[in-house]
Amino acid sequence: EGSILDINSLDFVAAGTITSGGANTLTLDSGSNVLTLASNDTTITATGLTTITSSATLGVSATSFNLGAGSAATIGTISDDNLTLAPNGTGNLVLSSDFNTSVLVGNATTPAPLSVSGGIGSNASLVVNQENSGDLFAASASGVTKFAVGNNGTLRLYGSTSGYTGLLAPAIAGNNILTLPTGNGVSGQALVTDGLGTLSWTNVPTGFNPWDAAEGAIHPKSGTYDLLLGGNSTASAQFAVIGLSNGTPVATLSATTNSNGLVLDAANSSIQSLRNNTLTFGGSTTGNIVLNSGSDVVQFADNSIQFIGSAPIISSANTLTINAFTLGGQLSASANTISNVGTLTFGTNNISITGTTISTSGGNSNLTLQPNGTGDIFLASDDETGVFIGNATTPAPLSISGGIGGNSSLVVNQTNSGDLFAASASGTTRFRVQNTGELVIGDNASAFFATLNPATLTADRTLTIPNESGTICV
Repeated sequence: EGSILDINSLDFVAAGTITSGGANTLTLDSGSNVLTLASNDTTITATGLTTITSSATLGVSATSFNLGAGSAATIGTISDDNLTLAPNGTGNLVLSSDFNTSVLVGNATTPAPLSVSGGIGSNASLVVNQENSGDLFAASASGVTKFAVGNNGTLRLYGSTSGYTGLLAPAIAGNNILTLPTGNGVSGQALVTDGLGTLSWTNVPTGFNPWDAAEGAIHPKSGTYDLLLGGNSTASAQFAVIGLSNGTPVATLSATTNSNGLVLDAANSSIQSLRNNTLTFGGSTTGNIVLNSGSDVVQFADNSIQFIGSAPIISSANTLTINAFTLGGQLSASANTISNVGTLTFGTNNISITGTTISTSGGNSNLTLQPNGTGDIFLASDDETGVFIGNATTPAPLSISGGIGGNSSLVVNQTNSGDLFAASASGTTRFRVQNTGELVIGDNASAFFATLNPATLTADRTLTIPNESGTICV
């Protein structure tokens, strides 16, 4: 099937050829995966060689790869496949040029460090897609940036020493084209559009005109100007709108006769007068004043609300609810009812009721008088006024009349260890019912008391007093 020549060396004394007869393949096999040519052999010549068949990856250890033997050279693929030049790892792909050599892309012929010519369909000749936050494009002269396209589309034209002028379309820009005039215009002229995007140099009035007119309205050319009328400073102006540059507009109206004024602060949603003067809403020609917060809450930050009319009235078409308030004078409901009161707090000697009845309304609810903490409830009476309970009419410091079912008219439940009941005359105790149920009776002329103790009783007993005067001895 072939001839194998196994030798250590083969020398030719003149030009020689190793061939394989017919169309057979000639294989050179070193046996060690390395085929070495002598170090003084610098050229392999194969004028008819058209294809080198290798593995998918072919490594060349040379750091410079020269093609063309002094003529133009081309690296290409033999089908419609891509040709990729890819550095390894973080290495870069460098297409070098200098002052007299170019990198030509497409069918470019104009010399330049990078020259691009050609087109594919309606796509741009140069497509740049920035996937980080840097500029889309930047151009410099001697390392100094002169022109850039920012990541947000801003065109930046840099000054010769510092700074730049930027052009940026609005977020919703529409499609607009501005056509510049052919000349430079003359001093004092301005660029004016015809409404279709064609700009021309037009004479403008001398001096500065901050106003413009559009859509039936007069407005400043710049929305950051403050407006001053009646003076040339915020302190001297009689009418001023300031704070427009930072979005916190404040309108002031000042009087020159008494230094009074009014401030409308949009940022803090406030209306106030100046120099602690009174702020008045309405007057003799004003109708009703309606305060409607939209949240059903109107707040007053001060501690006092004064009504200076001759007969002020607080009224409501529906139920008027007051959660908490302090009276400095009298509270009068006339013939109406004050109801659903939670807690009323009164200072010393500060409550006076001119009516005859305090009651609860509906629902058979209890009426409770309860002092705070260790305070007491006093029902005051004297030598000519009484405290009546139930339907009592007999004058007395405490007069009780009436009854509920079979219960006593007076029910006393001692929950501590004191007496159940005690009665005195001029501060001297005369009668007691002790906690154990014993009756203790005193005498007007004696400091001693008699005690009726039922502790020894074994059954109910009744003592009947005779119907005659005398002394009872038990």
